[in-house]
Amino acid sequence: MNSADLAGLKVQIKPTSALVYDRLRELVLSGSFGPGEQLNEARLAAAIGVSRGPVREALQRLIADGLLVSIRNRGVFVVELGVDDIKDIYFMRRVLESEAFLQLQERHTPELVDQLRGIMYRMGRSVQSADWHRVALDDMDFHRTVIAAVGSPRMSETFGVLLAQSTICVMNLRTAYPEPQSLVDEHDRLVSLMQQGDPEPLMQEVAWHMSSATDRLTELLGAEGRTHESRV
Repeated sequence: MNSADLAGLKVQIKPTSALVYDRLRELVLSGSFGPGEQLNEARLAAAIGVSRGPVREALQRLIADGLLVSIRNRGVFVVELGVDDIKDIYFMRRVLESEAFLQLQERHTPELVDQLRGIMYRMGRSVQSADWHRVALDDMDFHRTVIAAVGSPRMSETFGVLLAQSTICVMNLRTAYPEPQSLVDEHDRLVSLMQQGDPEPLMQEVAWHMSSATDRLTELLGAEGRTHESRV
């Protein structure tokens, strides 16, 4: 084997901070670290078995993602999303995704449709196996793919923060969908309307998709608040 062949064997090894980031992000999105929970840099470093530097870098990235918040003189905490936060997240998503779907209605490709339907297939399998964590990740992958297909780096960057916080929202929707298959059906309608070429029903469906999630989440948050009050 010559040197050119050997060069092809090179593997990409992630920096330690990236590995720590991936693991902490997974724990936040899965709910292992709950809303409002404090993340202590020293304890995390000891638990993971790394120095504090990579943990500090990972926490800063998660703050930039909107998954954590840093409170001066107190520390770093998992973000707590209130009713106003949820409404704002889904308002911005509606603005961005309405434009994205309008553009893609005019210039979607068979490859994009196949990609979206492939994600929906995975989502359906996740529903069948009652893996809501996977359902939520598939849901976000669907919308990330739609935004990425537009080809606007700034739109994708803006959507990135919304996506991370939306994942937390969708994780909480487990009890709000008595029939989880309906979530798959909603995404199927979006793709079908994108293919049909009539913008009005597509925009109505995007609006309904966002408002439905907003209503379910705010109702769920209100129910949790009432439960908490009844225990006090």
